[in-house]
Amino acid sequence: LQPSRTLKAQALTLAEQEFGADHEETASYVNSLAIAERRTGEYLSARSQYERALSIAMARYGRRHDVVATFRLNLAIVHVN
Repeated sequence: LQPSRTLKAQALTLAEQEFGADHEETASYVNSLAIAERRTGEYLSARSQYERALSIAMARYGRRHDVVATFRLNLAIVHVN
C-alpha cells in the first residue's frame, strides 16, 4: 500500500498545480491520499487530509451535498481508528 500512497501524493501535487489548492477537484485527490494513509496506519496524517478535503468541499458545495457527506463519513472512520 505504500507505493499507492506515494503515487497519490504525487497526483495531489499535480492537481494542486493544475487546479489550485482549494479547488473541488483537488479535494478529491486529498481525500484519496487520506484513504491511502488510513490504510497504512498513518491516522494523524489521514485525519488532517480528511479535514482539508472536507473544508474545501464545504466551501465549494455547502453543508448539504453528497460529496460533503462522503468526506464527513471518511473523517468519522479515521476517528474510530
